[in-house]
Formats: sequence, C-alpha cells, structure tokens
Amino acid sequence: MRAPTDRYSPFQATDGGGKATAVPNPVYGAGRVARFFLGARQKPIPQDLVRRFVEINGQPGIVAYHQGQVFGVFTMDVVEGRIRNIYIVSNPDKLERLPNLPPAPC
Repeated sequence: MRAPTDRYSPFQATDGGGKATAVPNPVYGAGRVARFFLGARQKPIPQDLVRRFVEINGQPGIVAYHQGQVFGVFTMDVVEGRIRNIYIVSNPDKLERLPNLPPAPC
C-alpha cells in the first residue's frame, strides 16, 4: 500500500501468476518506473510481437500477441491527464479470456 504522500506518483505492478516472467514487487515513483522500462528493453522478448491499442476497463491499454496468441496486457490508470498506475499482466490464467489475434484480411 502506498503512503498518502505518494498518491500521485506513478506505480507499476506486474502479474505473471508464477507461470510467466514478472517483477516480484511493485515499483513506485516516476524515476523507478522509468528505469524499470529502460531496463526491460534489455530483456529478451519475442521480436515478432504484434501489439494492438485497446481500451481495457475504460482506460488505455495494449494487448501483445505472439504467434496469434495473447502474450501480455499493458494497462494504465490515467487521472487528470497523467499516468497514475501501470499494470502488466502476463499470467496465462488471466489472459485466457481474451480473444486471440484475428487473421489479417486478404
């Protein structure tokens, strides 16, 4: 739980459900979240990911697909035009409800 003085600092959390790679602890503060994302660029991820911008629970998000299957979901809480929270879900149990990538039209 964040302290009340930190209520406007960005917060990032991941959920791999023990079945997918995820950061074990939440990351608090704009600088730490930025460093997390810069460091994440160094991690091996599939190069052929397909990303689609979507709305999830009324907020902006991205669904990533690998070989047509849902690979992960990235969502944000936006408050007063600022990113307040970031969530990354790669837990296959939570992703199974999402549709796979439809085939490209011919």
